[in-house]
Amino acid sequence: MNDYCIASGYRHRLDPAYTEDTAGSRVVWQPDVYAAAAVLADRYGARTVIDIGCGGAKKLGLLAGRYSVIGIDYGGNIEYCRATYPFGRWLTVDLDGEEVPALAEALRSLGPETLADAVVVCSDVIEHLVRPDGLLKVLAGIAPAVRACLVSTPERERTHHPGHAGPPPNPCHVREWTLAEFRALLDRFGLPVMHAGLTASHNRGRPKSTILAVIDRNARPAAMARQERPVTAVLVTRDDAEHVEGLVGRLHADGIRIHAIDLGSTDGTHELLVGQSAKLAALEHIATPRVADDGKLDSFWHHVEDVAASCPGHWMLLLEGSQRPVPTGLGPSLRSALAGVEASGFNAVSFTGLDFHPVDGGYSRALDAEAYFGICSFARSTASRHLTRAWIQPDSHPVGLADTVGCAPLFIGRRDFPYRFLMKSYPKRRLLPQDPWLPARIAHNAAWGFPPGGLELMDFHQPDFMDRHLTECVFGVGVLRHDFGL
Repeated sequence: MNDYCIASGYRHRLDPAYTEDTAGSRVVWQPDVYAAAAVLADRYGARTVIDIGCGGAKKLGLLAGRYSVIGIDYGGNIEYCRATYPFGRWLTVDLDGEEVPALAEALRSLGPETLADAVVVCSDVIEHLVRPDGLLKVLAGIAPAVRACLVSTPERERTHHPGHAGPPPNPCHVREWTLAEFRALLDRFGLPVMHAGLTASHNRGRPKSTILAVIDRNARPAAMARQERPVTAVLVTRDDAEHVEGLVGRLHADGIRIHAIDLGSTDGTHELLVGQSAKLAALEHIATPRVADDGKLDSFWHHVEDVAASCPGHWMLLLEGSQRPVPTGLGPSLRSALAGVEASGFNAVSFTGLDFHPVDGGYSRALDAEAYFGICSFARSTASRHLTRAWIQPDSHPVGLADTVGCAPLFIGRRDFPYRFLMKSYPKRRLLPQDPWLPARIAHNAAWGFPPGGLELMDFHQPDFMDRHLTECVFGVGVLRHDFGL
């Protein structure tokens, strides 16, 4: 029997019960999968969501006001959808089999325009199929045509226990995979995986015990011609002496030009930048940024707009002295990841903010901040959670930064990459909370300070950090719940 990449000795259930998904329940399974699908649809400009194995379509129905919805299933589930919902298209297909020509035909019948404009969801389906070969072949076949496809299934060892050898306790499940096994299965069938990790299994305690894989043709931009544009970072510093040397060194090693602007630092930051001048394209010192009556630094941000405008055609990065940008895919370095973003047809990148917290007072600038600080939380301020801090500078006009206080560039034709990168922010020892430049997210750290209460703290250095926090980091889905410990 085909092992479907599951460890030897696993016991498969070959006579699963039919899953009736029409009863009402307060338990919502995989609550973030459809929210992630909506994020992808919005970023890609897709107008259709196709749900393969839609069941009773309760979660798909929530998207019906924003997108055209198409559900595919068979038996009582699809009959329920047709009888219950006044919207959507409902197609009957049994998904089990080594080949599923009915599924391929149903998708072809939608037309190439609909597929090209669609995000596909296949949530909590594959574990029900004795022979999932046909489904996986069809998904591999449509991957080049659709915007993206999200596939979810229970993670066996996190749902039950390490070493669980089957059969699944759920009588409707044939088999369940570990994350590593499921990645191997998708690779075996040639599916281009952009991201694979974990998502909340249900809304009762939100345990991260369900696999979420994102299938996207842009996962393989290496096959496209990558244009190595110049990358210029506008580095804005204010009392960042303990971090700025490390950041300059990282950016310079990655071949990134650095235009540094120091805002009247009193801790030696400017002097350190002078010492690093060989690695800088430019260094400015603005002793006192002019603050407008409404408390905004409009004149400063207009100056940053002018700096960016002097680099037409460059990838631009806007960074603070205590920050580190981190790609979540498309290449090992920031520069190569940005080239992958452009090869995928996008010209801007959003970031999910992570605030790192001190747990002792032992840090000094002689240490590597990224190695020293591991305990973090998702950024508390809304602006810091949703930063668009990388973009390709237009040739013909400046971008708008003042109106967003530097959180995002405004320009015609901006296309944000659907998957976020990370922006890591490290704590400062010297803080002046009344200073308008300091982000509100670090104002609690007076003279070091320690993490405030009410945050869900995470260890970034754990090898499964990205696996456990995939939906939050890459889509921004579920971040708000961390503020309340939910």
